[in-house]
Amino acid sequence: MSETNTATMATKPAKQDSSVLDISNMSLFGKHSMSEHATVADYIVGRLAREGISECFGVAGDFAFQLCDAVARSEEVRWIGCSNELGAAYAADGYARVRGCSMLLTTYAVGELSALNGVMGAKAERSCVFHLAQWPDA
Repeated sequence: MSETNTATMATKPAKQDSSVLDISNMSLFGKHSMSEHATVADYIVGRLAREGISECFGVAGDFAFQLCDAVARSEEVRWIGCSNELGAAYAADGYARVRGCSMLLTTYAVGELSALNGVMGAKAERSCVFHLAQWPDA
């Protein structure tokens, strides 16, 4: 019998009398698992947090995981997952109208194109929405 560490998906032998996962080495928030250096994504999220943005609306996408991880590591910014990009854009627009500014996070191509109507609606109404879109490495 073995246990699975859900943060790293590493499997190790289970203790004889234990039916509980060993979570002593799990780190969902805080330091990076691969490096102790801040990333560009960490800087962007931190900078927007210093401007007063405390929520990030979006849809986690395959190429936006680095930005999603930076939001998850941030103690100042809370992730608000939405069912689709257009809904996330409208939510970010509405939030910006009430709070002054908001953050929207999508993946490139289909994600950012799906959010386009909401983003342009925010621009037309002069709402301050920061739309972050990440693309694959070249």
